[in-house]
Amino acid sequence: FVKRFLVQNFGEAQAKEMLLLLRDLIKKQINLTEVTTQIRENMNYSSRIELINFLFNLANADGELHPTELSIIQKIANDFLISSNDFKSIKAMFIDDSDAPYKILGITPSATNEEVKKAYRKMAMKFHPDKVSYLDEKMKKTAEEKFKKVNEAYREIKKRRKIT
Repeated sequence: FVKRFLVQNFGEAQAKEMLLLLRDLIKKQINLTEVTTQIRENMNYSSRIELINFLFNLANADGELHPTELSIIQKIANDFLISSNDFKSIKAMFIDDSDAPYKILGITPSATNEEVKKAYRKMAMKFHPDKVSYLDEKMKKTAEEKFKKVNEAYREIKKRRKIT
């Protein structure tokens, strides 16, 4: 997944260099809090959300999201000051759960129809691909996929509740 991502975004030659650098970095002891603080200070909120989404994709590349991976992503999200609702929303996109559509919108199944609509609008604005239009094509595509999941969650809730 990582190699494919790097090749698609940076080309074969630069991807090879980056993979070698990544291998060196993996061997070193890195202070995660220092790194996440630096990222938080240099990236806007929408970009940090995209990075959390990327980490979920990376962790899920083998088809399974392991508890250790989830714990690390949770810590990074906390260090990034990602809201609990936003984290739960992204996480719900990767974990099968009958309440997933509600979690994606950041609400509970007991929410009123009006609260569902309001939550959908809020999440649609937050995850709209235009928020990250300055990022590379891969990150924009990831944002589009996330936006699509928000729309799918809203459609599923409307279907369950027979809302037109």
